[in-house]
Amino acid sequence: MALRSQYVPLEALLPYDRMAAILYGARLLRTVVCQIRDGPPVRADVAVLETLRMTETELLGYLPDLRAQLTKARQLTEVR
Repeated sequence: MALRSQYVPLEALLPYDRMAAILYGARLLRTVVCQIRDGPPVRADVAVLETLRMTETELLGYLPDLRAQLTKARQLTEVR
């Protein structure tokens, strides 16, 4: 049920609402990381983040670690 609701987490039924919001946040982070630099900024739905008891700034605070892990994964999988 949470997977079905990840695009509309505020419509998720209990007890899947929180997991749907987590998936929403993960997708948002993925979008920001993969975003083309010249594109419009991606904004989070504040109401969804309230479900997670966090702010957009707190969510985006995970970006440096996420980018570091992606760099490490690319290095590990690099064909030599």
